[in-house]
Amino acid sequence: MIETSNILVEALGKSLETMAFLTATAPEEELETPEKSYLIEMHIEGPLNGTVEMLAGHKLGQTMVENISGVEQADEDNVIDVLKELLNVACGLLLPVLPAMPEDKFDITVPELKEICDREQWEQFVRQDGVTVLDVEGQLLASRLTIDN
Repeated sequence: MIETSNILVEALGKSLETMAFLTATAPEEELETPEKSYLIEMHIEGPLNGTVEMLAGHKLGQTMVENISGVEQADEDNVIDVLKELLNVACGLLLPVLPAMPEDKFDITVPELKEICDREQWEQFVRQDGVTVLDVEGQLLASRLTIDN
């Protein structure tokens, strides 16, 4: 079995640092569940098939937009776009470390907004098997990589 959570966490951590100058760590204390969050997903096809899911709060997305562009009041479209790009960059870092042959090629879908979630939906998502939660400078981010084969 492939240990998917560690490689996804590492890819997300590098992406956050590079894109938005944010650090992701394991939560050391109880953090407030986001009031509004976005479930973004991408599908992977190739020698391994699967889905990468990321659930991030609106405030984290706003912080990313502010850090990247200097815009202080990001609208919802900006927040969704930056979160999609975060997942896209993380997948770009993730694919080369998936256990496959160096010459193998992967196809990935464009990141898509699957759902806008409230606190209850956040709690349901993070209770699923394979979900890892990170503390991104006081904001929560949850992710999961599921390999189908």
